[in-house]
Amino acid sequence: DDVKPSSSSGGGSGLDHSAPRQLAQLYMVVSAKLRLASLVAFLAARAAQKERTVVFMSTCTGVDYHHALFNSAECVLGESDDKDDSAEGRSEGMLGKKCPIYKLHGDVPHDKRMSTLESFGRSESAVLLATDVAARGLNFPDLDWIVQYDPPCETKDYVHRAGRSARAGRAGHALLFLLPSERRYVEVLRLRGLEDVSPLSLSATLTKAAELCPGVAQEGSAKAAGNTFSDGSGEAFTTAVQTRLEQTILDDDARYKTDMDKKFRGMDQKQRRKLQRKEKPVGPLLEGARKAFSAFVRAYPAKERAVRPIFNARALHLGHVARSLALKDAPRMVSKGGGPKGSKEGNGKAGSNDGGRERNGGEKRKSRLAFDGADDDGSGGGRTGDVEPSSAIGDDEQGRYVALLGDAMGGKRGRAPPSSDAPDRGGRGGNKRAKTGGDARRLMMENAARVQAQEFM
Repeated sequence: DDVKPSSSSGGGSGLDHSAPRQLAQLYMVVSAKLRLASLVAFLAARAAQKERTVVFMSTCTGVDYHHALFNSAECVLGESDDKDDSAEGRSEGMLGKKCPIYKLHGDVPHDKRMSTLESFGRSESAVLLATDVAARGLNFPDLDWIVQYDPPCETKDYVHRAGRSARAGRAGHALLFLLPSERRYVEVLRLRGLEDVSPLSLSATLTKAAELCPGVAQEGSAKAAGNTFSDGSGEAFTTAVQTRLEQTILDDDARYKTDMDKKFRGMDQKQRRKLQRKEKPVGPLLEGARKAFSAFVRAYPAKERAVRPIFNARALHLGHVARSLALKDAPRMVSKGGGPKGSKEGNGKAGSNDGGRERNGGEKRKSRLAFDGADDDGSGGGRTGDVEPSSAIGDDEQGRYVALLGDAMGGKRGRAPPSSDAPDRGGRGGNKRAKTGGDARRLMMENAARVQAQEFM
């Protein structure tokens, strides 16, 4: 029953015989700022139908964050039997206790993975958030839906993901989320033989969710303060869901800081500072959202060569990407707070990506030297150029340029530039003073210009 790519055409890239005939393949074009609310709307409909769904994401960090956020949020379905639990301070999750939300990725311990798969398999209705670790080798009996929230790194992985549903002759469904700038990806799938990929209406999906969650839609209409939505109840639903999730993060951060204040109360200043260095400066949800933002931007262009132009990180509106993670912070603030010093996020290894490569800390330091204060694409207002240089993700051309720049400066990969007050031991006298900061910067820029001229001659 495993899905295997066909090698009958395109030099092994043909996928026309890979997808089961009983698999209904759909795609939905959603702007970045509506992605999160649209996912909630779709999952709410699946929970109402008592269906089981696997949602694929590109990074472990993204899976962890969405799992924590959804399980901390208030139920959107308005189940009456959840009220007693809410009164006792226990959240049953965004979809209620009848539709639990699980997570699965490569960093989850083996025993936890097995218990998660067992619990998911026993559930009548459930959602599993996963990376590509669940795309092969796992059998999900009677799985109703596959949602590819983030497109796969390679086109053949699209089939492996979708193939978790529609097994053993049973009907199944696969939905692919795409940004407006990614529409051409559908043409790539069709050129490779997957011609039965049909669009799914975003408006109809949101309207259906509003009908299933009337309380949420009414809440959104009330927040609109008399403004008329062009899409009626569907747009009101997205407004309310977005507000709820953003407020969930703010409330979690406020509780965390209150708990920290209570913990440090009565300590002397020296002991307080010592303990504060060990604690996180913000709540776990806010920290997870910032890490997920950095991981998403880094993983976004990590695609196979054929589709890399479609997934260009410079085409992302980073303000909308932050909104898709329920963040109110501006992208510049998110990039500064992406992770504490010394963490995986802070040293360029953020967001474990099961299918992509990420730049290391040395490359990031060189990037800051080479492009300090420069707006790479010349654009403003929320695009990639607005991110701090330490978090900006360049394409392959920029990566090659940074590497060549490091070679021209005589430094090894990842080595920081020498200090301006260090002795110049390479000179003949051995006791000459090093060049001043201004001379070093001028020499660096000359080397950069020379390397650029060599590469683009």
